[in-house]
Amino acid sequence: MMKKLFAFMTIVAAMAMGTACGGGKSEPTVAEEKSELEEELRLSYSEVDDEVGDLMKEFNADMDSHSNDHMISLGMGFQNACVLLNYTVDDSTFDLGDIESLKAAMTDSIKHMTTQEKEEMQCIPNAGYKIIYTFVGKKSAAIVSFAFTVEELQDLLY
Repeated sequence: MMKKLFAFMTIVAAMAMGTACGGGKSEPTVAEEKSELEEELRLSYSEVDDEVGDLMKEFNADMDSHSNDHMISLGMGFQNACVLLNYTVDDSTFDLGDIESLKAAMTDSIKHMTTQEKEEMQCIPNAGYKIIYTFVGKKSAAIVSFAFTVEELQDLLY
């Protein structure tokens, strides 16, 4: 009886350790992790509307034209149905603690785009995407983000 109880407890302990340690599964290899990551990236990029993807490529190819002495473009990206615009900014020119003023300045900037620039940007709300602006202070490294909804973009671009 004692031998049977010991054997039973040994089996239960072994099963519990197998479950706690992943049920006998081995850790994924680097190649498997790389493959999974590549698939994830492929899926997220495949979600981008073609016209928006073309706009992103053009924007990123000519980031200098989207920069000035106080604001340097870090590029345009895409994630979760949002177009991302990223900038580093001069802390003495931009008050990163006042999001409303920053959004008002970007609203004004969009309103003053040329007709051609507005037409190029219309693909963003047309695809159902919003824009998220992110500013990083050059000296402070403070990070501030805000979004323009699809409706706000339609009002500004049309």
